[in-house]
Amino acid sequence: MKAVLLLPFLIASLFAQDNPPKFLRLLPLGEVPTLKPAGIDPKTKARLFKEPPPGSFLPSDLGIQAGENILPLQLSLQSITPLLALPAETTDLLLRPSNGGAPWLSNKAPSLPLTLGVLYRDSATMNWNNPKLLLLKDDGTAFPKGTARFVNVSDTMVLLRIGKGPKLTTYGIPPGGSTRKPLKPGENQIWIGYKDQRGQITVHTENGIFLQEGDRAAYFFYKPQAQKPRKPFLIHHKIEKVPKP
Repeated sequence: MKAVLLLPFLIASLFAQDNPPKFLRLLPLGEVPTLKPAGIDPKTKARLFKEPPPGSFLPSDLGIQAGENILPLQLSLQSITPLLALPAETTDLLLRPSNGGAPWLSNKAPSLPLTLGVLYRDSATMNWNNPKLLLLKDDGTAFPKGTARFVNVSDTMVLLRIGKGPKLTTYGIPPGGSTRKPLKPGENQIWIGYKDQRGQITVHTENGIFLQEGDRAAYFFYKPQAQKPRKPFLIHHKIEKVPKP
């Protein structure tokens, strides 16, 4: 009798091992828009602001479809979500309002055990009603400790140099592209630049990054909100360990 009762649990356990969930993290990149003033409230004396155009803000009420369920998301700009478990049989990645409305974003679901999804606005419209998603392998094999990954979702070619000295190799990261470079434990010098409108190489930023044993570093380049920005892309970087589901 005991063997009969245990059998369904053993089958369920074996099935779960054969079909493990796929784990996903999401990182939205962008800026909070600057609101335009609209005067002063005559009664409260509070400052008034004009209603921003639709799609100016990252939606705050999204969920991710996981089988029959919608898992609530807490998206915040420049902040990576905790690991999200998707059923192994998931074929479409759907982000939709938590009340079950039409999808805000639809994409092919990741097929790898661990994936990072970079969310950003379409460079032409710069509108969150037209979101884009770049999926990146995120496990310790594709992005191991002791390395830095550079991801470009801006519309500008990013130039990269690593180390110190007069004869450093310059790497180009095209829009939508990424590259990974080894770093040593301790201080590492990172130079990031671009070509200006005259074709001259221009420094965007140059600084050191310190990695402890077991760390990896991630750099993300994305388009600014302003129509005439001082620099053609912004940078978000993060030091972390390889996440463990």
